[in-house]
Amino acid sequence: GILWLLFSIVVFRFDYTTVSEISILFGIVAILAGINEFIAAFMSHGWWKAGRIVLALACLAIGVIAFVHPGDTFKALAAVISFYFIVKGFFDVTISLLAKDAFAIWWLHLLLGIAEILIGFWAAGNFGNRVILLVIWVGILVGSTMR
Repeated sequence: GILWLLFSIVVFRFDYTTVSEISILFGIVAILAGINEFIAAFMSHGWWKAGRIVLALACLAIGVIAFVHPGDTFKALAAVISFYFIVKGFFDVTISLLAKDAFAIWWLHLLLGIAEILIGFWAAGNFGNRVILLVIWVGILVGSTMR
């Protein structure tokens, strides 16, 4: 837990080492996901087994690429994070409107979805905004795992 907290502090310092750290963290996560998929493939049957093996190989390749080209990995992650916010925002808006009768605070989920859409479009417009958004997102996620 202390290491995660230190990592989030380093991420918020935001210089070139931040780019490398986020890319290396992503590479580690991708390699661990690949190993996890290989293990899960042994418990699967039929097409699921083949699909898990293909996904495992893809995750391992992406993890290695993240270590070899950390700058390019960071740029790709920064571009993807803005797209993620737009898609997740539209999903949250849709879910909140569909669940309007089931939940009393549906409007809070609606506002969150609208905010995610606006942040996604803001970040998509400028690469510098994407970088800031990615660094803040990683810092918050890493810092919030301290619970």
